[in-house]
Amino acid sequence: MTFTLEDVRMDRKEAAKYLGLSESTLNGDAVKPRLKIPYVKNGRKCVYFKSQLDRWLSARMVNAVDETHGGGASDGPAATPPAQTPPAPRRRR
Repeated sequence: MTFTLEDVRMDRKEAAKYLGLSESTLNGDAVKPRLKIPYVKNGRKCVYFKSQLDRWLSARMVNAVDETHGGGASDGPAATPPAQTPPAPRRRR
């Protein structure tokens, strides 16, 4: 985890607003890290660094455009998504 002392620090309320999540989501993630939102524990407080939150958001980006190829609408036909396997049948109880 890299950050500088000049990095913008946020409390849970500010971080939740910045990420567009609820405070309870951040609180729950601190207890059981399912989303693995990065924070630093400072005594009883959780401190969030903007640079780490930006990196976390970037890692969760879906359908990111590859800048080397442009990715615009005029690049040809859209690729078809890979076929998904059907879910396994459920067992009866």
